[in-house]
Amino acid sequence: MTSDAFIDWYRTRTSGRDFELLAEAFGRAGIHLVQPGFDTAVLLDAEGEHVRLPAGRVAELVGLSLGDLTLKWWFTADSDVVCGIAYSGYGWEKHTYFLDALTVREADTVAEVLLGEARARPQETAALVVDRTGRSAEFDWEAVVGGASTAVPVLPEALLLAERTADALSGLPAQAARSAFAPGLTLVSAR
Repeated sequence: MTSDAFIDWYRTRTSGRDFELLAEAFGRAGIHLVQPGFDTAVLLDAEGEHVRLPAGRVAELVGLSLGDLTLKWWFTADSDVVCGIAYSGYGWEKHTYFLDALTVREADTVAEVLLGEARARPQETAALVVDRTGRSAEFDWEAVVGGASTAVPVLPEALLLAERTADALSGLPAQAARSAFAPGLTLVSAR
């Protein structure tokens, strides 16, 4: 993956139970909150050091929305995807999955799980940006999701938006196509 490869999931506030459902979905795909060989999950502190906590405590912290968190999801004891959870004043939160250290197959798996979660519970998704190339990494997706901008001059690999946000878009590249993805969600992608 390129160094700017990412997935941003803009979603409603995640309750502890929502986080457990996400952990179950990742688990079915072979991605785990608890690091294999250990009995704890890993949060990262401000310096990037591991802070080991029980998985239930991590779910509780996510559900409390006390502040931004950075955690790891594990493929193996040595292979992980870092996820940053940031809270916004718009009433949603953003989960950013940094794909740069992953193999293509691992990045595909993360994308498939998150697309599946958006499809299963579309009412929880404001947007999902899948960009394994990093070409849209500098674009202000928060402005689009928050309604401050309707111009999208560069398309990521896949862009899911709430219908009302997708309907308001302007300035899309000529190759853009829209299609229904799930009730209330529109997929915008290159043809």
